[in-house]
This record gives sequence, structure tokens and C-alpha cells, in this order.
Amino acid sequence: MGLSSGMRGTDGAVDRVDCQAGTLAFHTIGDSRIKEVCGSGIVDFIVALLKSNHLDTSGRLHKKNALLDYFAERSQGC
Repeated sequence: MGLSSGMRGTDGAVDRVDCQAGTLAFHTIGDSRIKEVCGSGIVDFIVALLKSNHLDTSGRLHKKNALLDYFAERSQGC
């Protein structure tokens, strides 16, 4: 399992992710509802996860992590 590409840079694509006061802030093209993440958004997301200490330098999410719990709860049944 891995990541091969992001979505096309159209409305609803997350194109920027910032870490502000320990919270991840997402910006979408067209200020639309989030659909998926485009390539530049993926890079920003990784940087934000590193800065916020959710991701280690090997690319793994920290095991005891509120962010990991958040995504795990929402991925049930996928």
C-alpha cells in the first residue's frame, strides 16, 4: 500500500496544509469542501505532520497519537 499521486488541482483539492498552534489547517482550491489532496497538498501535509511531531523522520505516524486515532475512527469500514 502506498501513495502514487494526488488528485488533479481542481475545486475541492487540498493544496495547502499549515500547522497553526498545534492544529492542522487545510486550504482547498476554490475554498470548496475537501474532496481529496493534490500533489502540493500532500507535500505540505507531510511537512505539517513533521512540524507537529505526528510523523517521525522515517515517515511513520507515532503510535500513541491523537491524529492517528482520529483517522482510525473515520476509516472504519473502508
